[in-house]
Amino acid sequence: CQRELEQEGSPVAEKVPLGMIVETPAAALCAEELAEEADFFSIGTNDLTQYTCAADRQNQNLGDFFNPCHPAVLKEIRMTVEAAHRHGIRAGICGEMGADPQMTEMLLEMGVDELSVNPSAILPLRKKIREINRRTRGEPPLQ
Repeated sequence: CQRELEQEGSPVAEKVPLGMIVETPAAALCAEELAEEADFFSIGTNDLTQYTCAADRQNQNLGDFFNPCHPAVLKEIRMTVEAAHRHGIRAGICGEMGADPQMTEMLLEMGVDELSVNPSAILPLRKKIREINRRTRGEPPLQ
């Protein structure tokens, strides 16, 4: 694609960041090695949860087993973020977990660098992050 754009005379960055989505337990377990090759990680929490809990999120009969707060899922997220940071790359969250205000503080404490969410979730999430920041600085809550 880069060559094609250059041939068309379009400006192209010399280096385009190459990232990867971490959405399987295998990828999370190999995050250390993968971080040596990637410029950033995006952790796909919907699929990561589904594969870790062995519960198809589309199957109503297995709904009780699909748990984004399962300790194994949280451990995989933490491992992935820590591996990314050891290699100097960013780790973000995409998926429903990123828009869940009840998960925001824990994700930030894990060191997650960014949250990819639907536009409708931005304002409530922004408010939650501001409240967390105010609390950690010892400021009164927002009115």
